[in-house]
Amino acid sequence: MIANTIANQLGKVCLAMLGAHAFTDLGDGLQFRIKGCEKVNLIQIILDPCDTYTVKLCKVQAQKKTNLGVSYTEMAWETVSFHSDVYCDMLCDIIEQETGLYARLE
Repeated sequence: MIANTIANQLGKVCLAMLGAHAFTDLGDGLQFRIKGCEKVNLIQIILDPCDTYTVKLCKVQAQKKTNLGVSYTEMAWETVSFHSDVYCDMLCDIIEQETGLYARLE
């Protein structure tokens, strides 16, 4: 329910322009991957108790490795930017500012 609300607040245009995919319902928020930005490829938006959001923009990289004949994927997770006390009408502005991608048709 919260994830759907966040997706609706961002809007279809914003999500499409970011190339958003791999949506994950976090229970108290929404996580998704984006395309087209070298420094950020994952965004988490979490609802806070005070009815604002915490927005975390991350760079996640996968590296295939082998150890003792067993192949596995090691994930490296780096937080690029962290914003708290964000209102829903500020979400697109923060994403545009941090990624350099357009999220609106204005």
